[in-house]
Amino acid sequence: MTEKTTIKEIAERARVSIGTVDRVIHNRGEVSPDTRKKIKKILEEVDYEPNVFGRNLALNKVFNIVVLLPKHLKSEYWHGPVLGVEASLKNLQSLGIRVRYEYYDQNNVKSFQQSCIAILRLKPDGILMAPVLHDESIDFLRRCHDVNIPVVLIDSDLPHENVLTFIGQDAHKSGYLAAKLLSYGLEPSQQFMIVSITNASDNNFIIEERLGGFRSFFSETGRGAPKEYSFSQEDVDLTQNLQNIIDTSQNIAGIFVPNSKSHLIVEALNETYSTRIVGYDLIENNKEFLKQGKIDFIIHQRPEEQGQQGLEQLYKHIVLKQPVPRFISMPLDIITKENCEI
Repeated sequence: MTEKTTIKEIAERARVSIGTVDRVIHNRGEVSPDTRKKIKKILEEVDYEPNVFGRNLALNKVFNIVVLLPKHLKSEYWHGPVLGVEASLKNLQSLGIRVRYEYYDQNNVKSFQQSCIAILRLKPDGILMAPVLHDESIDFLRRCHDVNIPVVLIDSDLPHENVLTFIGQDAHKSGYLAAKLLSYGLEPSQQFMIVSITNASDNNFIIEERLGGFRSFFSETGRGAPKEYSFSQEDVDLTQNLQNIIDTSQNIAGIFVPNSKSHLIVEALNETYSTRIVGYDLIENNKEFLKQGKIDFIIHQRPEEQGQQGLEQLYKHIVLKQPVPRFISMPLDIITKENCEI
C-alpha cells in the first residue's frame, strides 16, 4: 500500500461510507456480502494494512498479558523468560501492552490451580506460560480456549492442544544430540550414565522426550544401554546418594543430566574423578563449572529469547491481527568452556 491510499479513498472507490469500510477492515457490524466482497477486493489490490498503532493510541486501548511461570530465584532458569519479556516490553509498552506476572509453586498443584483461577478472573487478552505441570496445564488451556484467550507456550509443547504458538526446542532431537556429545570420540565399550535430579513436580514430559532421544542414539549405534538413576532434589541425602552410585560404578565415561541440575553432579564428584558431563541450561552454577572445565557441554535453550518471542507473537496476534506460526524452533546451541561468555 502507498501512504496516499486511505480509508476515505477506498470508500470512494467502493462507493460506500467510510464507516462501512471500517467495519469490513475490523470485521464487525453488518455489511452485505456483495459490499464486503467488493471492499475486500479493493483492500487486496492496494495491499491495505490498517494503522493499528494510531488507532490503539487514539482509543487509549490497553492489552493485558499474563505471564504464568514457576516461582524462582534470579539465578535460576525461569528468570530467563522474565528477562526476555521485559526486553520486549520496552518496545511494546507504548503500544498498549501491559504485562502481569503470576508465579506459583511448581511442587504444589493447588498453587498452580489457584493461579489459573486468578488469571481467568482477570480475563486477560493473552497468556504466556510454560506447561510445567502437564495434566493441570492441559486443563487450564482448555478453559482458556473455551473463553477465547490465546495462549503461547514456551519451554515445552502440548502438541494436541489449542495453543497459539509454541516457542522452544525439539526435546527428542536435543536428547539425541546430548548422546552424541557425551559419546563422541569414546569407545563403544565404555559405560555411560543418566542421572535425573528433579523437583517433585518437574515437567516429566519434556524430560522423557529428551531421554527418549538419548536412548535412541545408543540403540541406533549399537552401544550398550546407559545406566539410569533418578533422584528427588528434596532428598536430604542427595549428595551422598550421588557419590555412592558414582563411586560404585565402574568405567563411567560420561554422565547425562536431562535438566539444569548438572552442577549437583559436579558437587557430588570426588575431585580426582574425571568424567564427561552433558546437561542443560546456562544458569550461573552450571556456567561456573563449565568455565572450570568440570561440565563439558551445556545445551542452551535461550530462555530469554523464548520470553521475548512469546510476548511479540501475542502482540502480533492480538493487536496487529497477523497470523503467527504454530511452532517457532529454538536452535540446539552447544555451549562449552570456550564460548560460554559469547
